[in-house]
Parts: sequence; structure tokens; C-alpha cells
Amino acid sequence: MSEDAETPRPLPDPTLARLEQVSAQLAEVAETLAAVADTSAKTAARERRTRRLTVGLAVSLALDIALTVVVSVLSISALSQNATLHASQLSSCSLSNGTRADERLLWSYLFTLSGKPQTAEVKKFLAYVDKTFAPENCASLYE
Repeated sequence: MSEDAETPRPLPDPTLARLEQVSAQLAEVAETLAAVADTSAKTAARERRTRRLTVGLAVSLALDIALTVVVSVLSISALSQNATLHASQLSSCSLSNGTRADERLLWSYLFTLSGKPQTAEVKKFLAYVDKTFAPENCASLYE
């Protein structure tokens, strides 16, 4: 083999200039691709974060609706129990007034059975019994 075949021949100047231009453009393309890849990675991360926030918001909204329904049902139940309790209080008061009237009648009847004239002490005692067993105003007592 000859020496000419082993030694590379120098390239002409226009070819070198063109190769340098191509090399510079490839470097710019590589930088642009790196920037696009970086932007793409950041966008993907933002999308994942947005997706997580959206799912969290949907779960939070579902829990809020469920809690609103539960609180509404419990409130309605409490109002119903309040009405039942009020009716029970009025009924109990009415029965109590009946018992008080019976007590007054019993004491009056006992003193009537004795047949003795009513003295001041007996009248005072019967007034005390009437005061002690006086009927209550249930409507104003349990408003």
C-alpha cells in the first residue's frame, strides 16, 4: 500500500465551514430537545399533581355530600324526638294534674267523713292541701 492511501487528505475549506455549521446546528437542536424534554417532564409532573388534586377534591365533595345527608337526617330525627318529648311532657303534666285533683278530693273527703265542724286549723290545713296540690298550667310550663 502506498502512503497516500494511509494519510487522510485535508478537506477543502468550504466543506469544513459547512461541517462546522452543521455541528453548531446539531448542538442547537440538542439544546432545544433537552429543553423540550425538561418542559415535558415538568408538564407531566404538573398533570399528575393536578390529577391528584382533582381526585382529592372529588373525594372531599363526596364526603361533604354524605356528611350533609347524615346531619340532615339526624337533625330531622332530633326534631321528631323533640316533638315526641314535648307531647310526652304535656301528657305527663295532664296526668299529674289529675292526681293532684284526686289528692285534694281525698283530703276534703277525709275531713267530711269526720263530721266535725271545720276549725281554723282544719281550714288552714285544707288551704295548704289546695295550695300544694294546685293544678299546673301545662301549656305555659312546657312551651
